[in-house]
Amino acid sequence: MTTGAAVFTTTQNVEGRGIRWSTITITLCALLFFTMLDGFARFGRVPSLVWMAAYIVVFATFIQRPAYSLNIILRAWPVFLIPALALLSTFWTAAPMRTPLAATQLFMTVLIATHIARAFTTRQVMLALFLGQAAGLVISALNIGVGFMPAHNPINGTLIGIYGHKTALGYSAILSSFALTAWLAYDGKEVWGIGYAILVSPMVFLSQSSTAMAGYSALAMLCALLFLRRMPSLSARRFLFGFAMIVMVGTLVMAINFTTLSATFLNAIGKNTTLTGRTVLWDMAMTTWGENPFLGVGFGAFWQSDVYALDVSFVHAYVDDRVDGFHNAFLESAVALGALGIILLIAMVVIPLMRLMYAVFVYLSLDAMIWLSLLVTYIWVAMMFQDVGFKQHSGNYVLLTLSYLFAKSRA
Repeated sequence: MTTGAAVFTTTQNVEGRGIRWSTITITLCALLFFTMLDGFARFGRVPSLVWMAAYIVVFATFIQRPAYSLNIILRAWPVFLIPALALLSTFWTAAPMRTPLAATQLFMTVLIATHIARAFTTRQVMLALFLGQAAGLVISALNIGVGFMPAHNPINGTLIGIYGHKTALGYSAILSSFALTAWLAYDGKEVWGIGYAILVSPMVFLSQSSTAMAGYSALAMLCALLFLRRMPSLSARRFLFGFAMIVMVGTLVMAINFTTLSATFLNAIGKNTTLTGRTVLWDMAMTTWGENPFLGVGFGAFWQSDVYALDVSFVHAYVDDRVDGFHNAFLESAVALGALGIILLIAMVVIPLMRLMYAVFVYLSLDAMIWLSLLVTYIWVAMMFQDVGFKQHSGNYVLLTLSYLFAKSRA
Protein backbone atom coordinates (compact mmCIF):
# COMPACT_ATOMS: atom_id res chain seq x y z
CA MET A 1 0.00 0.00 0.00
CA THR A 2 1.30 3.46 -0.91
CA THR A 3 1.43 5.97 1.93
CA GLY A 4 2.20 9.65 2.24
CA ALA A 5 5.83 8.74 2.82
CA ALA A 6 6.02 7.71 -0.83
CA VAL A 7 5.72 11.31 -2.00
CA PHE A 8 9.50 11.53 -2.24
CA THR A 9 10.08 7.89 -3.13
CA THR A 10 7.55 6.88 -5.79
CA THR A 11 7.31 8.40 -9.26
CA GLN A 12 7.43 5.29 -11.41
CA ASN A 13 4.32 4.33 -13.39
CA VAL A 14 2.25 1.66 -11.73
CA GLU A 15 -0.38 -0.16 -13.78
CA GLY A 16 -3.76 1.44 -13.37
CA ARG A 17 -2.73 4.55 -11.43
CA GLY A 18 0.92 5.32 -12.20
CA ILE A 19 0.25 8.45 -14.24
CA ARG A 20 -2.08 9.84 -11.60
CA TRP A 21 0.37 9.26 -8.75
CA SER A 22 3.25 10.73 -10.76
CA THR A 23 1.13 13.82 -11.38
CA ILE A 24 0.44 14.16 -7.67
CA THR A 25 4.11 13.90 -6.67
CA ILE A 26 5.25 16.39 -9.29
CA THR A 27 2.49 18.80 -8.25
CA LEU A 28 3.61 18.55 -4.62
CA CYS A 29 7.20 19.18 -5.70
CA ALA A 30 5.96 22.23 -7.65
CA LEU A 31 4.25 23.48 -4.50
CA LEU A 32 7.54 23.12 -2.63
CA PHE A 33 9.42 25.08 -5.31
CA PHE A 34 6.70 27.75 -5.21
CA THR A 35 7.16 28.02 -1.44
CA MET A 36 10.96 27.97 -1.30
CA LEU A 37 11.19 30.65 -4.00
CA ASP A 38 9.03 33.13 -2.05
CA GLY A 39 5.62 32.33 -3.54
CA PHE A 40 4.00 32.42 -0.09
CA ALA A 41 6.26 35.17 1.29
CA ARG A 42 3.30 37.45 1.99
CA PHE A 43 0.86 34.80 3.15
CA GLY A 44 1.59 34.74 6.85
CA ARG A 45 2.40 31.32 8.28
CA VAL A 46 1.64 29.39 5.08
CA PRO A 47 5.35 28.85 4.19
CA SER A 48 5.98 27.39 7.66
CA LEU A 49 3.04 25.01 7.24
CA VAL A 50 4.30 23.81 3.85
CA TRP A 51 7.79 23.19 5.22
CA MET A 52 6.35 21.44 8.25
CA ALA A 53 4.44 19.13 5.92
CA ALA A 54 7.63 18.43 3.97
CA TYR A 55 9.45 17.64 7.22
CA ILE A 56 6.68 15.23 8.19
CA VAL A 57 6.93 13.45 4.84
CA VAL A 58 10.69 13.04 5.22
CA PHE A 59 10.33 11.77 8.79
CA ALA A 60 7.58 9.38 7.71
CA THR A 61 9.82 8.07 4.95
CA PHE A 62 12.61 7.53 7.45
CA ILE A 63 10.32 5.63 9.83
CA GLN A 64 8.80 3.55 7.06
CA ARG A 65 12.04 2.90 5.15
CA PRO A 66 15.05 3.68 7.38
CA ALA A 67 17.53 1.79 5.22
CA TYR A 68 16.39 3.75 2.15
CA SER A 69 16.74 7.10 3.92
CA LEU A 70 20.14 6.28 5.39
CA ASN A 71 21.32 5.15 1.97
CA ILE A 72 20.30 8.52 0.51
CA ILE A 73 22.30 10.36 3.16
CA LEU A 74 25.37 8.13 2.79
CA ARG A 75 25.40 8.37 -1.01
CA ALA A 76 25.00 12.16 -0.87
CA TRP A 77 27.25 12.77 2.15
CA PRO A 78 29.28 15.68 0.61
CA VAL A 79 26.20 17.94 0.48
CA PHE A 80 25.69 17.42 4.22
CA LEU A 81 29.12 18.78 5.17
CA ILE A 82 27.93 22.39 5.27
CA PRO A 83 24.80 21.58 7.35
CA ALA A 84 27.01 19.52 9.69
CA LEU A 85 29.40 22.45 10.10
CA ALA A 86 26.42 24.75 10.68
CA LEU A 87 25.20 22.45 13.45
CA LEU A 88 28.68 22.35 14.99
CA SER A 89 28.81 26.16 14.99
CA THR A 90 26.22 25.99 17.78
CA PHE A 91 29.19 25.54 20.14
CA TRP A 92 30.77 28.91 19.27
CA THR A 93 27.90 30.95 17.86
CA ALA A 94 27.28 34.59 18.76
CA ALA A 95 23.52 33.83 18.79
CA PRO A 96 22.93 30.65 20.84
CA MET A 97 19.16 30.89 20.48
CA ARG A 98 19.24 31.28 16.69
CA THR A 99 21.94 28.99 15.32
CA PRO A 100 20.57 25.57 16.43
CA LEU A 101 17.20 26.25 14.78
CA ALA A 102 18.66 27.75 11.59
CA ALA A 103 21.23 24.95 11.24
CA THR A 104 18.57 22.27 11.72
CA GLN A 105 16.43 23.92 9.05
CA LEU A 106 19.42 23.96 6.68
CA PHE A 107 20.00 20.25 7.32
CA MET A 108 16.35 19.48 6.60
CA THR A 109 16.42 21.63 3.45
CA VAL A 110 19.35 19.62 2.11
CA LEU A 111 17.73 16.34 3.16
CA ILE A 112 14.58 17.24 1.22
CA ALA A 113 16.73 18.17 -1.80
CA THR A 114 18.43 14.75 -1.70
CA HIS A 115 15.04 13.03 -1.64
CA ILE A 116 13.94 15.08 -4.65
CA ALA A 117 17.10 14.13 -6.56
CA ARG A 118 16.55 10.46 -5.73
CA ALA A 119 12.87 10.43 -6.65
CA PHE A 120 12.73 12.53 -9.81
CA THR A 121 14.53 12.77 -13.13
CA THR A 122 15.93 16.06 -14.38
CA ARG A 123 12.98 16.40 -16.74
CA GLN A 124 10.50 15.94 -13.88
CA VAL A 125 12.35 18.47 -11.72
CA MET A 126 12.19 21.00 -14.56
CA LEU A 127 8.46 20.40 -14.96
CA ALA A 128 7.88 20.91 -11.23
CA LEU A 129 10.05 24.04 -11.26
CA PHE A 130 8.11 25.46 -14.21
CA LEU A 131 4.72 24.76 -12.64
CA GLY A 132 5.72 26.32 -9.34
CA GLN A 133 7.13 29.49 -10.87
CA ALA A 134 4.51 29.88 -13.59
CA ALA A 135 1.81 29.70 -10.91
CA GLY A 136 3.49 32.62 -9.15
CA LEU A 137 3.48 34.65 -12.37
CA VAL A 138 -0.18 33.92 -13.10
CA ILE A 139 -1.30 34.89 -9.60
CA SER A 140 0.95 37.97 -9.75
CA ALA A 141 -0.58 39.02 -13.06
CA LEU A 142 -4.03 38.68 -11.50
CA ASN A 143 -2.90 40.75 -8.53
CA ILE A 144 -1.50 43.47 -10.78
CA GLY A 145 -4.79 43.60 -12.68
CA VAL A 146 -7.26 43.14 -9.83
CA GLY A 147 -5.23 44.46 -6.91
CA PHE A 148 -6.38 42.02 -4.24
CA MET A 149 -3.01 42.45 -2.51
CA PRO A 150 -1.34 45.89 -2.18
CA ALA A 151 2.33 46.52 -2.98
CA HIS A 152 4.50 45.21 -0.18
CA ASN A 153 6.87 48.17 -0.09
CA PRO A 154 6.69 51.48 -2.02
CA ILE A 155 10.42 51.20 -2.76
CA ASN A 156 9.74 48.21 -4.99
CA GLY A 157 6.84 49.75 -6.84
CA THR A 158 3.60 47.94 -7.61
CA LEU A 159 4.93 45.38 -10.09
CA ILE A 160 5.83 42.68 -7.58
CA GLY A 161 2.62 40.68 -7.77
CA ILE A 162 2.32 38.33 -4.80
CA TYR A 163 6.01 38.51 -3.98
CA GLY A 164 7.73 40.49 -1.26
CA HIS A 165 10.37 41.89 -3.60
CA LYS A 166 10.73 42.74 -7.28
CA THR A 167 13.71 40.37 -7.66
CA ALA A 168 11.59 37.39 -6.64
CA LEU A 169 9.08 38.23 -9.37
CA GLY A 170 11.87 38.56 -11.93
CA TYR A 171 13.44 35.28 -10.85
CA SER A 172 10.09 33.51 -11.22
CA ALA A 173 9.83 34.66 -14.83
CA ILE A 174 13.42 33.60 -15.54
CA LEU A 175 13.19 30.21 -13.84
CA SER A 176 9.83 29.34 -15.37
CA SER A 177 11.20 30.23 -18.83
CA PHE A 178 14.35 28.19 -18.30
CA ALA A 179 12.52 25.19 -16.82
CA LEU A 180 9.89 25.08 -19.58
CA THR A 181 12.56 25.31 -22.29
CA ALA A 182 14.57 22.54 -20.63
CA TRP A 183 11.51 20.32 -20.20
CA LEU A 184 10.46 20.76 -23.85
CA ALA A 185 14.03 20.17 -25.07
CA TYR A 186 13.63 16.45 -24.39
CA ASP A 187 11.07 16.39 -27.24
CA GLY A 188 12.98 18.83 -29.42
CA LYS A 189 10.34 21.54 -28.90
CA GLU A 190 12.37 24.09 -26.94
CA VAL A 191 11.28 26.83 -29.35
CA TRP A 192 7.97 26.96 -27.46
CA GLY A 193 9.85 27.59 -24.26
CA ILE A 194 11.71 30.45 -25.91
CA GLY A 195 8.35 31.86 -27.04
CA TYR A 196 7.11 31.71 -23.46
CA ALA A 197 10.28 33.50 -22.30
CA ILE A 198 9.57 36.33 -24.74
CA LEU A 199 5.96 36.47 -23.56
CA VAL A 200 6.88 36.93 -19.89
CA SER A 201 9.95 39.11 -20.49
CA PRO A 202 8.05 42.38 -19.82
CA MET A 203 7.56 41.27 -16.22
CA VAL A 204 11.32 40.80 -15.86
CA PHE A 205 12.22 44.21 -17.25
CA LEU A 206 9.39 46.07 -15.54
CA SER A 207 10.47 44.57 -12.24
CA GLN A 208 13.70 46.61 -12.72
CA SER A 209 15.79 43.89 -11.08
CA SER A 210 19.26 43.80 -12.64
CA THR A 211 20.04 40.42 -11.07
CA ALA A 212 16.86 38.94 -12.52
CA MET A 213 17.74 40.34 -15.95
CA ALA A 214 21.18 38.74 -15.68
CA GLY A 215 19.40 35.42 -15.15
CA TYR A 216 18.50 35.39 -18.85
CA SER A 217 22.08 34.25 -19.44
CA ALA A 218 21.01 30.79 -18.20
CA LEU A 219 18.41 30.53 -20.95
CA ALA A 220 20.85 31.88 -23.53
CA MET A 221 23.51 29.34 -22.55
CA LEU A 222 21.03 26.46 -22.64
CA CYS A 223 19.83 27.48 -26.11
CA ALA A 224 23.42 27.67 -27.33
CA LEU A 225 24.21 24.21 -25.96
CA LEU A 226 21.03 22.76 -27.46
CA PHE A 227 22.00 24.18 -30.86
CA LEU A 228 25.48 22.71 -30.62
CA ARG A 229 24.07 19.37 -29.49
CA ARG A 230 22.35 18.98 -32.86
CA MET A 231 25.62 19.32 -34.74
CA PRO A 232 27.76 16.31 -35.75
CA SER A 233 29.37 14.88 -32.66
CA LEU A 234 33.01 15.83 -33.31
CA SER A 235 32.20 19.35 -34.45
CA ALA A 236 29.83 19.80 -31.55
CA ARG A 237 32.52 18.88 -29.03
CA ARG A 238 34.95 21.33 -30.61
CA PHE A 239 32.39 24.12 -30.51
CA LEU A 240 31.42 23.18 -26.98
CA PHE A 241 35.01 23.33 -25.85
CA GLY A 242 35.47 26.79 -27.35
CA PHE A 243 32.14 27.95 -25.96
CA ALA A 244 32.99 26.68 -22.49
CA MET A 245 36.37 28.39 -22.58
CA ILE A 246 34.72 31.68 -23.52
CA VAL A 247 32.26 31.31 -20.63
CA MET A 248 34.99 30.39 -18.15
CA VAL A 249 37.32 33.22 -19.23
CA GLY A 250 34.40 35.64 -19.26
CA THR A 251 33.44 34.56 -15.74
CA LEU A 252 37.03 35.01 -14.58
CA VAL A 253 37.23 38.49 -16.13
CA MET A 254 33.94 39.44 -14.50
CA ALA A 255 35.16 38.16 -11.14
CA ILE A 256 38.42 40.12 -11.39
CA ASN A 257 36.75 43.31 -12.60
CA PHE A 258 33.47 42.75 -10.80
CA THR A 259 33.00 46.19 -9.26
CA THR A 260 33.98 48.10 -12.41
CA LEU A 261 31.79 46.03 -14.72
CA SER A 262 28.86 46.18 -12.36
CA ALA A 263 29.14 49.95 -12.07
CA THR A 264 29.27 50.30 -15.87
CA PHE A 265 26.21 48.08 -16.34
CA LEU A 266 24.21 49.81 -13.61
CA ASN A 267 25.10 53.26 -14.93
CA ALA A 268 23.82 52.16 -18.32
CA ILE A 269 20.39 51.23 -16.92
CA GLY A 270 20.28 54.21 -14.55
CA LYS A 271 20.75 52.35 -11.25
CA ASN A 272 22.86 52.94 -8.14
CA THR A 273 26.51 51.97 -8.61
CA THR A 274 26.70 50.69 -5.03
CA LEU A 275 24.53 47.80 -6.29
CA THR A 276 21.66 49.15 -4.17
CA GLY A 277 23.80 49.08 -1.06
CA ARG A 278 25.47 45.71 -1.66
CA THR A 279 29.00 47.12 -1.63
CA VAL A 280 28.35 48.52 1.85
CA LEU A 281 27.21 45.08 3.00
CA TRP A 282 30.20 43.37 1.40
CA ASP A 283 32.66 45.71 3.14
CA MET A 284 30.99 44.96 6.45
CA ALA A 285 31.10 41.23 5.73
CA MET A 286 34.82 41.33 4.95
CA THR A 287 35.50 43.22 8.18
CA THR A 288 33.47 40.75 10.26
CA TRP A 289 35.11 37.77 8.58
CA GLY A 290 38.52 39.28 9.31
CA GLU A 291 37.62 39.33 13.01
CA ASN A 292 36.55 35.66 12.96
CA PRO A 293 38.49 34.11 10.06
CA PHE A 294 38.56 30.45 11.04
CA LEU A 295 35.23 29.50 12.64
CA GLY A 296 32.99 32.46 11.85
CA VAL A 297 30.30 33.87 14.13
CA GLY A 298 27.92 30.93 13.82
CA PHE A 299 25.33 29.98 11.21
CA GLY A 300 22.61 32.62 10.96
CA ALA A 301 24.04 34.46 13.96
CA PHE A 302 25.22 37.83 12.65
CA TRP A 303 21.77 39.28 11.99
CA GLN A 304 20.28 38.00 15.24
CA SER A 305 23.10 38.58 17.74
CA ASP A 306 23.33 41.38 20.29
CA VAL A 307 27.07 41.48 19.58
CA TYR A 308 26.45 42.88 16.10
CA ALA A 309 23.24 44.80 16.85
CA LEU A 310 24.92 48.16 16.14
CA ASP A 311 26.14 46.99 12.72
CA VAL A 312 22.70 45.63 11.86
CA SER A 313 21.09 48.92 12.95
CA PHE A 314 23.46 50.81 10.65
CA VAL A 315 22.47 48.59 7.71
CA HIS A 316 18.79 49.03 8.43
CA ALA A 317 19.18 52.80 8.67
CA TYR A 318 21.39 53.43 5.64
CA VAL A 319 20.73 50.51 3.27
CA ASP A 320 17.31 48.92 3.80
CA ASP A 321 15.37 48.12 6.94
CA ARG A 322 14.43 44.68 5.57
CA VAL A 323 17.98 43.44 4.96
CA ASP A 324 18.92 40.29 6.84
CA GLY A 325 21.86 39.06 4.76
CA PHE A 326 25.00 40.24 2.98
CA HIS A 327 23.58 39.64 -0.52
CA ASN A 328 26.48 37.36 -1.37
CA ALA A 329 26.35 33.67 -0.51
CA PHE A 330 30.12 33.27 -0.34
CA LEU A 331 30.58 36.16 2.07
CA GLU A 332 27.58 34.94 4.05
CA SER A 333 29.23 31.54 4.45
CA ALA A 334 32.57 33.13 5.37
CA VAL A 335 31.03 35.28 8.10
CA ALA A 336 28.89 32.43 9.45
CA LEU A 337 31.27 29.48 9.19
CA GLY A 338 34.70 30.97 8.55
CA ALA A 339 37.30 29.77 6.06
CA LEU A 340 36.10 26.16 6.11
CA GLY A 341 32.55 27.27 5.34
CA ILE A 342 33.51 29.25 2.25
CA ILE A 343 35.82 26.46 1.05
CA LEU A 344 32.98 23.95 1.30
CA LEU A 345 30.58 26.27 -0.52
CA ILE A 346 33.08 26.87 -3.32
CA ALA A 347 33.52 23.10 -3.60
CA MET A 348 29.74 22.76 -3.92
CA VAL A 349 30.00 24.90 -7.05
CA VAL A 350 33.31 23.78 -8.57
CA ILE A 351 32.88 19.98 -8.24
CA PRO A 352 29.56 19.74 -10.11
CA LEU A 353 30.85 22.30 -12.62
CA MET A 354 33.76 20.02 -13.55
CA ARG A 355 31.56 16.91 -13.68
CA LEU A 356 28.90 18.58 -15.78
CA MET A 357 31.43 19.98 -18.22
CA TYR A 358 32.91 16.51 -18.65
CA ALA A 359 29.46 14.99 -19.27
CA VAL A 360 28.69 17.66 -21.85
CA PHE A 361 32.03 17.29 -23.64
CA VAL A 362 32.11 13.50 -23.68
CA TYR A 363 28.45 12.47 -23.92
CA LEU A 364 26.62 15.63 -25.01
CA SER A 365 24.25 14.82 -22.14
CA LEU A 366 21.06 16.88 -22.17
CA ASP A 367 20.72 16.52 -18.40
CA ALA A 368 24.23 17.88 -17.98
CA MET A 369 23.56 20.79 -20.34
CA ILE A 370 20.52 21.80 -18.29
CA TRP A 371 22.28 21.73 -14.91
CA LEU A 372 25.47 23.29 -16.32
CA SER A 373 23.51 26.21 -17.77
CA LEU A 374 21.65 26.69 -14.52
CA LEU A 375 24.77 26.39 -12.39
CA VAL A 376 27.19 28.74 -14.16
CA THR A 377 24.63 31.45 -14.85
CA TYR A 378 21.49 31.68 -12.71
CA ILE A 379 22.85 29.97 -9.57
CA TRP A 380 26.14 31.87 -9.87
CA VAL A 381 24.36 35.23 -10.24
CA ALA A 382 22.06 34.43 -7.31
CA MET A 383 25.01 33.48 -5.11
CA MET A 384 27.05 36.54 -6.06
CA PHE A 385 24.24 39.05 -5.54
CA GLN A 386 21.85 37.36 -3.10
CA ASP A 387 22.44 35.76 0.28
CA VAL A 388 19.57 33.35 -0.44
CA GLY A 389 22.16 31.05 -2.00
CA PHE A 390 23.28 30.20 1.53
CA LYS A 391 20.19 30.08 3.70
CA GLN A 392 17.87 27.47 5.10
CA HIS A 393 14.66 26.92 3.13
CA SER A 394 16.26 28.66 0.14
CA GLY A 395 15.17 27.60 -3.33
CA ASN A 396 18.52 28.67 -4.75
CA TYR A 397 20.39 26.51 -2.26
CA VAL A 398 18.13 23.57 -3.15
CA LEU A 399 18.93 24.10 -6.85
CA LEU A 400 22.65 24.21 -6.03
CA THR A 401 22.32 20.95 -4.09
CA LEU A 402 20.36 19.35 -6.92
CA SER A 403 23.01 20.39 -9.46
CA TYR A 404 25.65 18.69 -7.31
CA LEU A 405 23.61 15.50 -6.92
CA PHE A 406 22.54 15.23 -10.57
CA ALA A 407 26.11 15.94 -11.69
CA LYS A 408 27.22 13.00 -9.57
CA SER A 409 24.52 10.49 -10.40
CA ARG A 410 22.94 11.24 -13.77
CA ALA A 411 25.11 13.59 -15.80
